Amino acid sequence: MDEAIWTTRDEALRLEFAHQVARCESTSIARLALQVAAGEYPELLVDLVLDRLEKMARDIRSRLSKNASDGEKIAGLNDYLFNTVCLRGEPSDYYDPKSSYLNEVLTRRCGLPISLCIIYLDVASRLGLPMVGVGLPGHFIVRYTGGGAVGEIFVDPYNNGEMLSRQDCKDLVRRLTSGRLPWHDDFLQGVDNRHIITRLLNNLKSAYLRLADPRRELRIQNYILVVYPDEPHEIRERGLILWRLQSFKGALEDLKRYLKLAPQALDGEEIRQKIAMLTEKVKGLC
Repeated sequence: MDEAIWTTRDEALRLEFAHQVARCESTSIARLALQVAAGEYPELLVDLVLDRLEKMARDIRSRLSKNASDGEKIAGLNDYLFNTVCLRGEPSDYYDPKSSYLNEVLTRRCGLPISLCIIYLDVASRLGLPMVGVGLPGHFIVRYTGGGAVGEIFVDPYNNGEMLSRQDCKDLVRRLTSGRLPWHDDFLQGVDNRHIITRLLNNLKSAYLRLADPRRELRIQNYILVVYPDEPHEIRERGLILWRLQSFKGALEDLKRYLKLAPQALDGEEIRQKIAMLTEKVKGLC
């Protein structure tokens, strides 16, 4: 790829992200998210931020009894994160990239549903709380999976740790979709780290698209392709970003690969026309 738009440092960080993704279910989601942030913040010390999350867990433990129940741990976690640390949702500028970078979220104490949930899940794990992320349509929350006396609990970190019932979740989806999306119980299934990090990356990609910053959009798209290297749509997306960056050879390679992987694509004719134009541009560069 053209060094002007993809440097050796970019590639080194992509390879480190790939290393983490290869073992994503045995590493913490916070580490994965911070590795994404390292692409934007070259001086970021990932382990230092993780130490900060560990300190949060220690502070919460110090407030709990030795034999605290899971219910008490959840209450203590919520009180600490949303009343002591004062984490909050960021409704004023939903597409600010800083709201998706974990280091910035911790510094500014505000973020998006997905970034706040990543912090919540990480600290909950350090407290021994079994919790998973839940990707509702248009929103992201967490679910307690321990069962027992605590029962079924959903927590919304974006809304100050609000505790939700199953019916509350249904009502939330109905509001978010204006009732247009039928409810499915599958909406409440826990999602894995691969899903969570992809959702975070898609938020960043949307932010940089709105900011008309294709250079950063490319970095995020390359990270998405680490997670899903053979996904035709994502290959097509990178090709179109490279076109906007006037990296015509790379764009041509990606769009050709897209059609090879998805020969019956609905936008096939449009892409073939772009390939023809790119072919002429590449010839003109020779």
